[in-house]
Amino acid sequence: MDKGPVWNEMIAKDDALRSQPGAAPLLSREQRLKLSQNAMKSAREGLQAIADLRLGNRLRENAAAEHEATLFTILGASAATAYEAHNELIEDKWVHQLNATQLTEPRLDPVVVKVDLHHTDLERQDPDEWYRYLSELEQYRSAMNESLRRMKKPGAHGKRLKNIPAVMRLISGDHAFCHETMRSIRCLLVDIYRIRLWRQVEASALRDSGLQASGLQEVMARLDELDKVKSYRSDTVAEAFTALTKVVTESARPSEANAALTPQIVAQHKDVLEDYAEQFGRFGLGLCLDVAALIKGDGDDNIWQSMLDLAQVLTEYRQSVLDLIRSVGPGKREVIAQPPATIDEPPVSRARQKSTRKHRKPGNRAAAESSLVPAPPAVPNDTRTLAQQQADIVLKKFPLERAMVTELDADPIQIANRLGKDTGSVNEMMHCSRQDAMIAFTFVRSSIQGWFAKDQLLQAKAKLPPGDERIAQLSERLELLGMIEQRVQTRETDALKSDTQPRAPHLSRLLEMHQVASVTSPTRLRSDNDSGDHGTLFEMRIEHAPLSNGERPAPWFVHLHTAKPVTANAVPSLDYKAFTAVHLKTAKEKNLGNRWETLMQVLGNNDAKVHRSKIDSTLLANLWHVHRSGKSSPETFTNQ
Repeated sequence: MDKGPVWNEMIAKDDALRSQPGAAPLLSREQRLKLSQNAMKSAREGLQAIADLRLGNRLRENAAAEHEATLFTILGASAATAYEAHNELIEDKWVHQLNATQLTEPRLDPVVVKVDLHHTDLERQDPDEWYRYLSELEQYRSAMNESLRRMKKPGAHGKRLKNIPAVMRLISGDHAFCHETMRSIRCLLVDIYRIRLWRQVEASALRDSGLQASGLQEVMARLDELDKVKSYRSDTVAEAFTALTKVVTESARPSEANAALTPQIVAQHKDVLEDYAEQFGRFGLGLCLDVAALIKGDGDDNIWQSMLDLAQVLTEYRQSVLDLIRSVGPGKREVIAQPPATIDEPPVSRARQKSTRKHRKPGNRAAAESSLVPAPPAVPNDTRTLAQQQADIVLKKFPLERAMVTELDADPIQIANRLGKDTGSVNEMMHCSRQDAMIAFTFVRSSIQGWFAKDQLLQAKAKLPPGDERIAQLSERLELLGMIEQRVQTRETDALKSDTQPRAPHLSRLLEMHQVASVTSPTRLRSDNDSGDHGTLFEMRIEHAPLSNGERPAPWFVHLHTAKPVTANAVPSLDYKAFTAVHLKTAKEKNLGNRWETLMQVLGNNDAKVHRSKIDSTLLANLWHVHRSGKSSPETFTNQ
């Protein structure tokens, strides 16, 4: 424990010299690092000794608490100092080996992540060395985290320690910056392994001319796509990283914090980063499929190992983003008000409003004022019913003209722009192929119905008496909105059919929109328990209606696993409980094997099999209906 004051004294002297212009520091960065690492080790040994003494009742509780408080403070402060020294060494490596801009002090934005790195510089990097940096930084981060948790407990500071709030601010700030440094290194490792996989796929193609050209192009295109994933919503993502890091460090560096972020804004930033992290998950899954389709069986081990390495670091990077989100706390999402159940009431006459003024005794001034102010002109009586007034309000508030809809070909974005709506998020959702199509277009449909007040139009029309001229106006408005929705639905069906990672809700939605052309009879696939024409694994092929451009989308497949061997003809009559699993797969997924499952598990899908999406009993029943009738008829489906 006596090493703590020595470390503190040496670091304080070195800090004082470093703050003086032109003065030589007392310690080199390597010496500061080594001294701080020794202090961390000494503090941990002291904490273990206190724990041992407590077990033997050889140390009074008050004395133990005082010593623990001191040691936890030394542990956190020395870890923070070690991080700062180590970070300077890492920055030198960025500058001299990767030609990246040097950072002179910790920053609140992901500068390193956004640096463009050259392939030749990346190929020279040893990923094991960067992993060693991560391991060492994790030790500092863990020590700072442990120290902060202890110091935040009531009464944990003891009576002898001074300046605890300042020490906690220092440790808290460096704890957040350490997390950012580790995230930047993981992003670098993504690039290192991406280039390594790229080179190995190229080399394999030269050695083996039998590799499918289309599969090779898909893998190369997927690897190129990683740049788009990293720059996904770049400005918005960078702002979210900055904001959430400030939330973590604002108590440590209040001068750097802008105006206080509301819980609603913080929640919005968290949503942005969750979306950003999800892009890496979707990219990893897609790349696994492409590589698995390219390398059949037990092919090129080098490619598989590089794919495993890339999958691992993609998962770690994605997790580091999610860790930042969770470190901020649950946040508070602002409730977005849905369209009101009833239409806004028309303004009430002033004569009917109850005055909110306090009653005052009448006086001369009041009497004089009343005699000088002329009486307001009489308001003609409004003979419209309440329903008619509400209909007029809706028609005026949400203008939608046939000429404009026809001119703009019912394009919802152009029409909404013409009406002054904010279309940025909706436009992005409609045209971003990396989004989950089901999630994206659920948001799009809801937004468009809100823009053009569909619920209020329907409500106003329902309340009017037969023969009212406003019914025709409202009907025309709904007809125009239907044209817009049909344009959106066309785009939605194309997106759902083209989604490379479809889920059961995608299939349910396509069935609802009559976009499933056919479902084949089950065919038996080879399985371990086959006996003659009896088996336990069966496949149905789902064909979609053509895309809007006339092209035919790739089919999907349903794999059905039965508990007992049966014939293919018996499968449609089985109760759902007779199946051990029913899953939706794409053409790429259906022939994948054990190594793909290993990759999926590296990506964080610990229970991953080749399937990705479970089909429940209701959806399966609707597929059987299409199989029997040969057409999609949602009105006869079981409720989803």
